[in-house]
Amino acid sequence: MKQCLFLFILPLLPLLFHHSAKAQVSEEEFNALKAFYDSTGGDGWDDRTGWDFDETTPNDVTSAWHGITVSDGRLRILDLRQNNLQGTIPPEIGDLEYLEILALNSQEGQQENANNLSGELPDVFENFTSLIFIDLSRNNFEDTIPGTILGLPNLRTLFLSRNNFSGEIPPITGLDNLERFNVSGNNLTGPIPDEIFNLAALRQLNLGHNNFTGPIPNEIGDLVNLTELSLENNDLVGEIPEQIGDLGELTVLDLSRNALTGEIPPEFEALNKLEELNLAFNELESDEFPAFIYELTSLEKLYLTSNRLAGEIDDEINQLDNLERLFLANNEFVFVPALNLPVLKRLYLQNNRLHFNSIEHNWDLQPQLDDFIYSPQARVGVEEDYHNIVYGEPVELMVNVGGEHNIYRWLLNGDPVPGADSDTYTIESFSREMAGVYVCIITNLQVTDLTLLSDPIEVEYAGSIEPTVETTPPDPGDITAVSAFSGGRVTDDGGADITVRGVVWSTFAGPDIIDHEGITTDGEGTGPFTSHLTALEPATQYHVRAYATNADGFTGYGEEHIFTTMPESRIPNAFRPDSQIPENRTFKPADLNMASLQSYSLEIYDRWGNKIFESAHVDDGWPGNVNGNDAPAGGYIYRIGYIDLLGNRHDFEGVVMLVR
Repeated sequence: MKQCLFLFILPLLPLLFHHSAKAQVSEEEFNALKAFYDSTGGDGWDDRTGWDFDETTPNDVTSAWHGITVSDGRLRILDLRQNNLQGTIPPEIGDLEYLEILALNSQEGQQENANNLSGELPDVFENFTSLIFIDLSRNNFEDTIPGTILGLPNLRTLFLSRNNFSGEIPPITGLDNLERFNVSGNNLTGPIPDEIFNLAALRQLNLGHNNFTGPIPNEIGDLVNLTELSLENNDLVGEIPEQIGDLGELTVLDLSRNALTGEIPPEFEALNKLEELNLAFNELESDEFPAFIYELTSLEKLYLTSNRLAGEIDDEINQLDNLERLFLANNEFVFVPALNLPVLKRLYLQNNRLHFNSIEHNWDLQPQLDDFIYSPQARVGVEEDYHNIVYGEPVELMVNVGGEHNIYRWLLNGDPVPGADSDTYTIESFSREMAGVYVCIITNLQVTDLTLLSDPIEVEYAGSIEPTVETTPPDPGDITAVSAFSGGRVTDDGGADITVRGVVWSTFAGPDIIDHEGITTDGEGTGPFTSHLTALEPATQYHVRAYATNADGFTGYGEEHIFTTMPESRIPNAFRPDSQIPENRTFKPADLNMASLQSYSLEIYDRWGNKIFESAHVDDGWPGNVNGNDAPAGGYIYRIGYIDLLGNRHDFEGVVMLVR
């Protein structure tokens, strides 16, 4: 800003020497100008008015020559900026010992006729004790900065920016009157020289866009006359010195694009003349927005982009009536209030943790702003723990985002979840297929260019629970002395596939798959199944229940049922009425006792289906007659039925042979 102002004034300076415009220069100066002309491609200059060495003598060098001011027979000003100078500066320039202003720079933003001087800058400035202004910026000078240029006692402005100078800044042995020092845009290295902090007259210091390393020394606070301090785009580390708060005249402070850490010093509150504060692209941290910024009411530009700043921004920011640019992108701010900044033109809010409410209530700013960037934003954080969810438990997933016009859509492993269209998605009963990664996508009917995503919510399945099983009681009609039929139904697998199912039984209560007297395996999966119990003992009471085991190793059991096997009953297949053995003279089942029965029946049928005998007592067998007469030998059909003391009915049917 100040540099440009000076350069606009510079063309008027020859008028100060008009009274001596025709005084001749020395032969040394004449020869130095000729060497300079030849070395910088004078024949190709844009304006070379007067520069004709074929027919001129030192007496002909006047202020009428383009870019030259002569006073008292001495060359005082050499101003050939933006004049298409090419090549190198010859060492003969050191003979211009009365020079006060040397301007060989190119103008910013002007490519046409720009100078492009290169090579090393000759170290011949020790005799230039009258120099007050040097501007060699925007050329291609290389190697180190000449040490003699840093020892000039009357120099007030030194601009060496936008070249290819390298190495460290040489020792500063003079420059006691230096007000403006700009070496930005080179390849300078090393720490910031301590001698700089002895330059008490400095008003502008620009060391930006180099490779300076180390911390910013606390002695920076000694430069109390500074109005502009630019250290951007270096490799500076450490915390920002609080002593910068002592620079009460600062209007521009640029520390951006370094590796500065820690908090922004609250001592900055004293910088009440700041018009531009640029701390972007560092590693500064805070849990709250720095409150002192609200007091910097002269601020026109505030750049805090790409740090680790967090928290909510307060309504007090609306005190900054002069703020034109507010760059808060790439931080972790969670809220921006409704802004009422009358001259604001650029607002960058992207890549924070802002929700739709921060954008909605600033939506009406768009006609006022040249730039309003608010997308993307960081994912919406989810704090709940959704690990080790057990089958059947309820789960509630929720995202908390502000905004009045939001649309929610939940995804599970990338696929939409039907019906999940609010900020809360509730799973009433969790199962294995519901496990996975959930993401909520939130859009807004007003803020159409922003989509918020929740953090991936990993809902882990801890495992199943016991399957749900029903036991089918044994059918009394299927109970024999040594077998029975039971089974069951698996109604819920407990969250994992059923790998085995069946029934267990024992003569004691509560049989299970470990402790039992008998077990069946009857397939897998859910649904009904039938089990055949075998190798039972006659006339014995058993406990039976169904079971099912799932793939996670959980076993569930159905209700327990009790049944009693039939007494061991032998039904003869033949008898002889005139047998020598009394038990073989009649037909009846053996080993039945009416005391263990509730009822009993025996029926005999001939081959034509006619009932020829019946009895209701186990002791009354068929003697082999029909209506008191001997029945003929042959086969007869019998039907035996009884109900035991447990109420179980037993039925038998067969053929018995009558032998004569």
